[in-house]
Amino acid sequence: MEARLDRITEHPLLTQQLDGQQGRLEELSKQIALAAALVDDVKKEQAAAARARALGAPADSGGYLRLAKLKFPTFSGTFPRLWITKCASYFEFYAMPTELWVPWASMHMEGRAQLWMWTYEKRRGRDWDQFCQAVGADDHRRKILALMHLKQEGSMMTVREYRDRFEECMYHVMLFDPSMGMSSIFSVGMFVNGLREDIRAVVLPHSPATVTDAADLALLQEEACDQAMQRA
Repeated sequence: MEARLDRITEHPLLTQQLDGQQGRLEELSKQIALAAALVDDVKKEQAAAARARALGAPADSGGYLRLAKLKFPTFSGTFPRLWITKCASYFEFYAMPTELWVPWASMHMEGRAQLWMWTYEKRRGRDWDQFCQAVGADDHRRKILALMHLKQEGSMMTVREYRDRFEECMYHVMLFDPSMGMSSIFSVGMFVNGLREDIRAVVLPHSPATVTDAADLALLQEEACDQAMQRA
């Protein structure tokens, strides 16, 4: 019986599987240790804050602000760049070890985002920079396409309404590429191109330098058109 057990335990495939399980257990133990250290640090800060309050220190003194019970942001698939920004702020606020950033964030993903995360971890691992690049990569393309197809829909959409929609789309694009600001050639060109034809014809020759400049010119032309229609 013992000889048969020895032959089973010496099987190469079984040995490989056992080694893999051992590696995963060791990695899990490291993560648990890091989390425990983080909790211990928070407890120490809480004790220090309690002592400070007992001595009459103001509630907002020193590191007491870090004790605020901030809720970690959840993510279900919408506004990925905003979520990434909130995650980074949370981690920095609590000085969380970078090794825990991706696992911690993944525990707060829901629905379609949670399914995506399951497949991502299988392929890419837990590097935070790679994770940030991967989250919402498709959303970046969708926002650019939405911006390119945005048009002022005739008399049914005012210049102010068009500008609001344009800026919302543009801000989403800028979350991925901050260099595409409201004064870039791309953004100004896209804004002017989406204006109503009769308004665009007046704005374009002025070569506005920013979206704000283009919008101001468009508003003036829209007002002139409205007054002309009232007189007719």
